[in-house]
Amino acid sequence: MGKSEKHTIVEGVDFSQVLAFPKILRAITMSFAPGRLALGLLMVVAILTAGRIWDGVTTPTVHPDGLMRGKWTEVDQARAQPILRIALQRYVDKDNLPQGDPAEWDLKASDVLIQVRDGYEAKRAAVEGDEIPASLAEEHFLSTIQIIQTYQPLGVFEATAEHVSSGFAETMYAIVLLEPSTLMLEASELFLSTPSTLWSDYKLFTIVFAIILVLVLGIGGGTLSRLCACEIATNQRIRLNDGVDFAISSWRPLIVSLVLPLLIAVILYLVLMAGGWLLTLPFLDVLGGLLYPIALLLGFGITFLLIGYAFGFSLLVPAVACEKCDAADAQQRAYHYFLTKPLHLIGYGFVALIGLAVGFIIVSNVGEMLLNITSAAVGTWSNNPAFAASQSASEAIALSWHSEFASSMVSFWSAIVGYLVAGYVFANFYSASTIVYMLMRRACDKQELTEVWQQGHIPSSAVSDPLERDEVI
Repeated sequence: MGKSEKHTIVEGVDFSQVLAFPKILRAITMSFAPGRLALGLLMVVAILTAGRIWDGVTTPTVHPDGLMRGKWTEVDQARAQPILRIALQRYVDKDNLPQGDPAEWDLKASDVLIQVRDGYEAKRAAVEGDEIPASLAEEHFLSTIQIIQTYQPLGVFEATAEHVSSGFAETMYAIVLLEPSTLMLEASELFLSTPSTLWSDYKLFTIVFAIILVLVLGIGGGTLSRLCACEIATNQRIRLNDGVDFAISSWRPLIVSLVLPLLIAVILYLVLMAGGWLLTLPFLDVLGGLLYPIALLLGFGITFLLIGYAFGFSLLVPAVACEKCDAADAQQRAYHYFLTKPLHLIGYGFVALIGLAVGFIIVSNVGEMLLNITSAAVGTWSNNPAFAASQSASEAIALSWHSEFASSMVSFWSAIVGYLVAGYVFANFYSASTIVYMLMRRACDKQELTEVWQQGHIPSSAVSDPLERDEVI
């Protein structure tokens, strides 16, 4: 008896459903919206302001070679003394030098830098008035300034910001240039070695700045995620004020969602520590040996929380932005999506990472081109020392008050361009993370991308609240 044949007719394929990953790349262009760039810039400025306040009220202790080089020790300070002493004696009048035997001077690079600049200014003014000499003396002075700066310890935030920004840029270029070994090395140092070094050497800074980052990423990231979620769901952009209002009204779950998994892991770790202390008591070690499987279960819980946090971190804020859920629900959703379809999450995350790298390289190169073109155009017919001072190490040369003000303003506006690049990174990250969350929700919970919490809906759903609906009627 022959087998019956069945024929299936395919009338059409919805490639928007099958090939969902191109939606993630929309984050590249979505993040160029002026409101999102402005919000990203505000996040960067908030972080920089907090960091510079920290460096301003604390003593610089990081080695000039960078964060990973370690702390600036007394041995390093002793090695710097001969260099600082020579620079001071060369440019500062004898009457203004420290008292006592020069071999016993305890000099700081920051103080020597100021004195050398003042000394050079006085000598230059006495000989040539207000003109900046283009001579060997000036070149030697600038090289002296650069040498002194190599012996000037850095603030913790300054060193961390430089290390993270350079490491991030190297990681992005490694992604685009398909250099897996460089990518693994840079990512490992950025996400493993850097936090470990900060916690090991600068615990107070790490705790304080972690709190600041959670506040900034919670509120700012919540706003960016809300803007993206509504645009994806409705194909219309909502006002920036509406996104800010949502983030402020949901500030508690946005912030708590970022720390809840880590908080639970810390509590479990403290329980294990307490259990280990009890095992130091006589005879209780026998009980501890019998109950060690419980300790292993707690250890597994910590491991699970940390792994889930690493993979689901980017979904926590978008979960609140899309569902207006509480922190526990956001954590449950992020971990559920990771466990249910891990390959989907890894694939979507890889596409989001490529989009972030491409967007960053485009924006950073455009910013660099902008600065170079502007500098070349303005400097074509201008020999204003203030402009030159803003572009190179010649800022070490003392200028008149109006030139100093002009130089500081040129430097300020040039820095804003760099801050906008960093702001774009925030906007791109949270936009892409939100799209990934909505795609994972559709894959795991069968919810369409059009389903996003709106005013009048029940929290954690896209269903209208009958009580609020009756009030409206």
